[in-house]
Amino acid sequence: MMISKNAKFILKQRYCQNNEQPQDVYKRVAEALSMGDTKFSEKLLKAMNSGIIMPASPTLRNAGFKQRVLHPCAVLPIEDSIKSIFQTLANVGILFQHGAVVWVSTSAILDQKETSYPKEEKQRGFFHF
Repeated sequence: MMISKNAKFILKQRYCQNNEQPQDVYKRVAEALSMGDTKFSEKLLKAMNSGIIMPASPTLRNAGFKQRVLHPCAVLPIEDSIKSIFQTLANVGILFQHGAVVWVSTSAILDQKETSYPKEEKQRGFFHF
């Protein structure tokens, strides 16, 4: 592992689970992300050990555990219905609980609405929490 003494300390304090050592974190992450592909797992582990790639914090913290968020951000769809609004709100809460940033795409709602603007000028977008 080609990281500084300080980086090893931070890795141990923030990302090692149970009795893991810093080098075990990379192995756990590589195995989880490869989803059984041994060649990919080996290449990813080699890339992490050589400092070519470093996954985001949620990936280092959560990979290899059931029902954990691996990405630092997510984009969720929302439709113009009470059911969709509350389902999206519930999903936002779950993602927040795991430390993710969440953007909500309003494109589906805006596609359904008629506006006085020409179609090419229709507003589209996201909002985040």
